Amino acid sequence: MLKISGVPWQRRARSSALMQKLSSMVTETSQESTAQDVFASVRDAVDGDIGNLVPTAVQKFTAVHENLKSDNPEDWSNAVHSCRRILQDLADAVYPPQTAKLFTQDGKEINVGPDAYINRLVCFAEDNSSSERFSELVGSHLGFLGDRLDAVFRAAQKGSHSIVGQAEANRYVVYTYMISGDILSLRRESTKSAG
Repeated sequence: MLKISGVPWQRRARSSALMQKLSSMVTETSQESTAQDVFASVRDAVDGDIGNLVPTAVQKFTAVHENLKSDNPEDWSNAVHSCRRILQDLADAVYPPQTAKLFTQDGKEINVGPDAYINRLVCFAEDNSSSERFSELVGSHLGFLGDRLDAVFRAAQKGSHSIVGQAEANRYVVYTYMISGDILSLRRESTKSAG
């Protein structure tokens, strides 16, 4: 058997491969931990603030968490529907439905009625953000999430069972927390500048 520095080469190769695998696992765990820490920070901020503005949202988020723990796809769909209702309630609190017509700069009408919760959240972000880029980013996220949540909701209303996987439901919850956090942050800033 060939020896390098007194250690058989096969053992050195295995040791090197093991060290690479351990290093990879430590890096992966560290990255997962960072992502979890970031989400936990957003979740804690939202959970701490939203109850003052939308008291029912706390119960809905609790139900969302319980539904995500389940192995039942129906519970995951319920979690997604709860996310939609949380955003609707948030929109009602920060930008109540209006019958007055609003128009974009290019003359396109914007519906800000009771069912147009995404439009109302976008309007709130645009009205209360000092950063045009931030408003665009929040609006883009809201548009994507709102379209998908509404599609799942419409499918459920028609009686078809829209399949929502657990990973997809988890993403909706993360997006809902992120968007809620952005809206609550804008509300805090606008309240400070007004008061």
